[in-house]
Amino acid sequence: TLRNLSVREGNDVKMAVEGALPPLIALLSHPSTEVQLHACGAIRNLSVNDENKVKIARDVGLRPLIELLSSTVMEIQEQAVIALRNLCANAENQAKVVQEGVLPPLIGMLRAFEENLQMLAAACLRNVALDAQNKLVVVET
Repeated sequence: TLRNLSVREGNDVKMAVEGALPPLIALLSHPSTEVQLHACGAIRNLSVNDENKVKIARDVGLRPLIELLSSTVMEIQEQAVIALRNLCANAENQAKVVQEGVLPPLIGMLRAFEENLQMLAAACLRNVALDAQNKLVVVET
């Protein structure tokens, strides 16, 4: 699967260059949660690459990932929050995710039953708050 291919060294760049990001981003909104899970997992893997961080945000990948934070499937939530955490290691993306509405679902995830989701949400919030302007927004939310 593309998710498995995205883990192999060097494939992260090749997949992005060959145009895999836009279709993967589109699959995040697919009606099948199984498809969403695999697309989100692939994007999570691709989001480790610095160039892909910019491309995913540019290709309008932030909003679908943010929406998946509210999925009823915990594994999808995990993949989405890890992808967003990775994307927020990029300074430009830190402001963009706040503009796209990441804070309410992310803060809600801090109250999740699963401790792992709480930890992942906290890590993502840490990256979001690296932006000086976001620090105040995070506290006020």
